[in-house]
Amino acid sequence: MNIIRKIIVGLSWSILPLLIVSFGILLSAWLTLSNPGHVKSALKESGLYSTSATDLLSTISPATPVTSSNDIDLNNPTVSSALSKALPSNLVENQSGKAIDNVYAWMKGDSDKLSFSLDFSEAKKNFATYLSAEAYARVNTLPTCPVSSSLTLDVDPFTATCKPIGVTADMAAAKIYQEVEEGNLFNNSRLTASDITNDQGKDLSQQLSSAPSIYERSVQGLILSGIFIVVLSAAIIWFSTPKRQGAKRIAGLFLTVGICGSIFGIALSAFTDKFINSFAKGSGEVRVTLLKAIDLLLGDMKKWWLMYTIGLIVAGLVIRVIMHFTKATPTVEPKPENDTTPPSQPPTEQTSI
Repeated sequence: MNIIRKIIVGLSWSILPLLIVSFGILLSAWLTLSNPGHVKSALKESGLYSTSATDLLSTISPATPVTSSNDIDLNNPTVSSALSKALPSNLVENQSGKAIDNVYAWMKGDSDKLSFSLDFSEAKKNFATYLSAEAYARVNTLPTCPVSSSLTLDVDPFTATCKPIGVTADMAAAKIYQEVEEGNLFNNSRLTASDITNDQGKDLSQQLSSAPSIYERSVQGLILSGIFIVVLSAAIIWFSTPKRQGAKRIAGLFLTVGICGSIFGIALSAFTDKFINSFAKGSGEVRVTLLKAIDLLLGDMKKWWLMYTIGLIVAGLVIRVIMHFTKATPTVEPKPENDTTPPSQPPTEQTSI
């Protein structure tokens, strides 16, 4: 029986520290990432919605051109200004919030597939209107080209230094408006999960294909690790002789993991900040803000981890205090079964005659 007890206590003791650490990591991640509101808040705080609309669209869907021709230069300040007006930060934030909610619903199993549709019909019309108005204003101020120049009715209103004979500001504005309307920007005025691609051409469903299974396994691991921590802790206390010794060992384990975990969390915080800052150097504006959002989410995870480790320290101290102020029940040693020694007789008084 003693051997079985030692085996149970030994196995439980070897597994319990790993379970305590795993539970803390999974709990910190779940408290940070299970709520879409935390992701939305990190994206907003990182400044993503204040970035250049041109850079934002190029990052979301690099294979989709803004217009139907190459006559419109996205690096032109006039073009980027018109696109920023057409895509105000509140519109981008609201539409991206819908996409995040749909991704979470799909990841948690509440939705069968990733199928959001973001309406940018007004943005496309506004971009065409703003850009054509800029084209009209610029061409209207251009001088007429000399007669000796080549005859053409085609003109780039944003780079031309003169307007050919027969070309009017209305014609240039109409040309730009038509190019935006016929362009692939916000195809069908709606942006779906299949339209958001990476550099390899994979859409959002392909990029996040493993997200539902990862989320499900993480939740299962969180629940199971919590249950096993309770079961193994109880087993160590119950099968220890005396049981107070097992409780003291659990208290010591909580204190050790809590103190070491807190030190590790503080050190890791400084390391991740430097790593993300160095990784962000040379990246585009949108990528920098996305990395900042990741850093903010990691900061929330580190906050929950430190709270968890402090909870372990408090639990260990509470158990130690209870053990200190409670008295151990005295143990009565059992009498050996084969002890045949007759009970001692009280001394009898001898009377003298």
